[in-house]
Amino acid sequence: MSSGFQSNYNDSGYTVSNSYDHNNNLITTIPSRDIYLNTQQVGVYMLNGSRGGSVTIYPISCSLKDLRFCGIPIDDDDAWLVYPGYGFQLFNQINYSNPLSRVYTNISSVPVLFSFANGGFLNKGTPIQNTFSSTIDCDQTASVKIYFRGTEININNLS
Repeated sequence: MSSGFQSNYNDSGYTVSNSYDHNNNLITTIPSRDIYLNTQQVGVYMLNGSRGGSVTIYPISCSLKDLRFCGIPIDDDDAWLVYPGYGFQLFNQINYSNPLSRVYTNISSVPVLFSFANGGFLNKGTPIQNTFSSTIDCDQTASVKIYFRGTEININNLS
């Protein structure tokens, strides 16, 4: 996926590489239906807690080499809430070292909950898998890349 800025223009779709949807299907072109239905500025949220219990929600507006830069604890994620058009990739070390998950992109028109094999949201949401298709465990994320319409959102691209 390429680096760029977050566009607010309607378009007819965009190209991504090696990304997966919430059904774990490989996708190469994302339909534009999400563009017309959603205008939120933060599209990815880290959830810490358990379903039916107390949950802390951390908005993630751009890629972070170290979650602690924004006051977010590392190794403390139980699920990820992703809005249409947005995507993420998790890393279990700072500075985007050691990719932990596939790159996921929400191509639906509704938010999708991604959860871990042993997280507090067990059996709810889409399982987060690594590049080898095995489900991964919670509380391992130290850095994250955030994507919007197939383009990484990083701090240098925010205005």
